[in-house]
Amino acid sequence: LARDNTLNANAGFILHFLDNPQKPFVIHNETSKSVSKCFQRNVIIVKEDLEVTIIETGNNLSVFNQVYEVFLEKNAKLHYFDLTGENNIFPKISHKFCDLAENSSFNHFGLKLNTKATRTEIELHLNGAGITTSIANVSLLNKNEHFSDENVLINHNAYDCKSRQVFKSVLDNDSTSIVRGKIFVAPEAQKTDGYQSSRSLMLNENSRFLCKPELEIYADDVICSHGSTSSSLDGETYFYLLSRGVHKNKAREMLVTAFIAEALDEIEDKNIKLDLCNYIDDWISSFFNE
Repeated sequence: LARDNTLNANAGFILHFLDNPQKPFVIHNETSKSVSKCFQRNVIIVKEDLEVTIIETGNNLSVFNQVYEVFLEKNAKLHYFDLTGENNIFPKISHKFCDLAENSSFNHFGLKLNTKATRTEIELHLNGAGITTSIANVSLLNKNEHFSDENVLINHNAYDCKSRQVFKSVLDNDSTSIVRGKIFVAPEAQKTDGYQSSRSLMLNENSRFLCKPELEIYADDVICSHGSTSSSLDGETYFYLLSRGVHKNKAREMLVTAFIAEALDEIEDKNIKLDLCNYIDDWISSFFNE
């Protein structure tokens, strides 16, 4: 899929950050209905000691295939918010290949709200000591034959690096969430700390959650863990809320909001986190009141 993008790229940009931007940098992908396919090739470079926040939005009115090459220099920090996955009616495929230098940090948050068909691939190369990364994703799907497909590979190639992966999926009707997450630890990557969690909340017996967590470790002084669970709404808590006069839809909203909270906690910027929480709360309300 990345090869198709390379051969057929018809759009793209290069962002080379030399100073700290005063505000989050917003990328809005506006495509026309007259364009059947958009193949986008992008490069992002964050210079040494800089901190950058990027928010990506878009209408996705055509088939969209994008590839990002991201380079973070020493002590650089990038917060990336992919907010393009809402009510997409055309397939969207996204690849991010990231090379990280010593003491840099990459934090990525993705949001999928009834996307028809999306596939996200994130591949990180932790090439210097002291790197920290966080990959978090929330998928809320309640339409038939809608799915999200999340794929992450984190390569720990250096000493004393930390990575976190947190995926939360809430599924109803005939929808599907797919999560594949892998942590690779090279022999020289001692003191690695790798965490991976993939959890789904199934609101309907026809929904599907497919998960494949992987650990490949060649060092002996590491802390690595992964977990995957699927569950329905907590019956006792749900009954307790109903017994206290909470409407059934509001009770379900509250339980879903609590379930996805761990992924939102990965967001460092309190203002962006608050705005996203309010937006998602409104969306969850419509999720149960359509």
